[in-house]
Amino acid sequence: MSAEVTTVSSTGAKKGVKKQRFELIPPRAIAELTKLYGRGAKKYAPNNFRLGYETSKSYGAGQRHAILFWSGENYDSETDCHHLASFVWHCFTILESNLTHPEFDDRPYGAANFAASGPLHPDGGQLSIAPAPQVISTDFRHDLLPLYPYAQVAEVFGAKTYLAHLLEDDELTFGHLYGQMQDHATKYWSGENVDSETDLPQLALAATYGLLLLELSIASPEKDDRFLPAAPLGYDSVPVVAPADEAVSS
Repeated sequence: MSAEVTTVSSTGAKKGVKKQRFELIPPRAIAELTKLYGRGAKKYAPNNFRLGYETSKSYGAGQRHAILFWSGENYDSETDCHHLASFVWHCFTILESNLTHPEFDDRPYGAANFAASGPLHPDGGQLSIAPAPQVISTDFRHDLLPLYPYAQVAEVFGAKTYLAHLLEDDELTFGHLYGQMQDHATKYWSGENVDSETDLPQLALAATYGLLLLELSIASPEKDDRFLPAAPLGYDSVPVVAPADEAVSS
């Protein structure tokens, strides 16, 4: 049982609060993510992603979606889902797979912090792999959302409660969140599993910043500071022409 903190409302009513703060996770971002799970269930099978495959395949695909987003393309033309939802999807898939199928973890393990380098090991118990319902009347497949990664993200919001108000910051831009997202993702790929500050998985933090960036891109498009204009086909973006340097007067 996770730790609980007792809170008291203005009326004196008491309520225990767990360290997983699900209520702080951006709802529109989660909706985009569950829509992607619905697309995957129709394309393959509801539990296809749980069968396991090499970590490198999922990490590489997640990076492709992240870079496509940063190139200026928000939505994947194949799935009609947000590229950042796909990035978070792959974070969730890897977090789950590293516990259920550790034999597929093929990272190079070159972390600077060697104490945190190496494969993850289950800490006891088993994750439920019961088959998901086949007949669902909605494209938003909340029932397929992997619970362990979802809970880890909720724990990040519990440990860093200021994140819930970060999107209200007038100075916040896409670039800040993208940089944080990719920093934690690359640390994971180098073999560094756990963030030393929060003691939480690097990929849970990467997914958290990915969800925040996804929410920001929907709610505040004016904060878009990407250098490239909208990319019609991803990598076919045309760079913005930088202004010519002013001639130096002699």
